[in-house]
Amino acid sequence: MPVPTYPEVWLSENAFISMVTAAVEAFPDETLGVIIGFREPEMKRILVQYAVVYQTAERAKDAVEADLKRKLGTDKFLERVTRLSVIGDFHSHPKLPVGKMSSCWLSPDDKKSMQPNDLSFVIAIDRDSKEREWHL
Repeated sequence: MPVPTYPEVWLSENAFISMVTAAVEAFPDETLGVIIGFREPEMKRILVQYAVVYQTAERAKDAVEADLKRKLGTDKFLERVTRLSVIGDFHSHPKLPVGKMSSCWLSPDDKKSMQPNDLSFVIAIDRDSKEREWHL
């Protein structure tokens, strides 16, 4: 059986900063947003240009949900103004009281909400009392 090949994902600095900032700002609740970019099928590459948070999403410590009507309107607006495509979404998994660390693993609800061929990011975020420098 052949091994499936996956496209390379290129994430812009702007999209990265937007996703991480949204996760930090919403902590200890989850955050949710859309990622915008384009696919280069001939090069087997996906380029993520922007990430935009759904500001009106209903947030909780272990769930987040966008109002479908607002989500669709926002997605349509972003595609028109950027001339790019909605290629997926992102959300965060903050540290939960049940475990010691947050997790980037997808929950059953996460898996149900995904669409075939969409790109999804999960930002795992924890709080502790020690401040650290950022390193790549």
